[in-house]
Amino acid sequence: WRCQLCDKLPVDNDQARVHIASKGHQRRMASAASAADPMKDIPYPHSLFARVDPGGWAMCILCNKGVTHGHLESESHQRWVAHEMGKMSGSSGPQEYLALQDTQPAL
Repeated sequence: WRCQLCDKLPVDNDQARVHIASKGHQRRMASAASAADPMKDIPYPHSLFARVDPGGWAMCILCNKGVTHGHLESESHQRWVAHEMGKMSGSSGPQEYLALQDTQPAL
């Protein structure tokens, strides 16, 4: 058995199990899944403001940055999302939009 993702050749089942549980293999698995559908893990409302660029990466159209967990949590991005959601809901601004929410938008 050869891991096609990592190009590793474990010699027995025990090594195969260790390899499959390894951080490197798990990271490659997550990367491969993200490459298949870069938008699948972007939560609402952030997904409203993301597009896939020609290279296959999810990009934030508000901030012109790659969509990462850190970016979605950034204060600047949160302000932009609140502002745009406020415009969409007809409120006067981000403070009013956030005040109308039971909680802040899910990350």
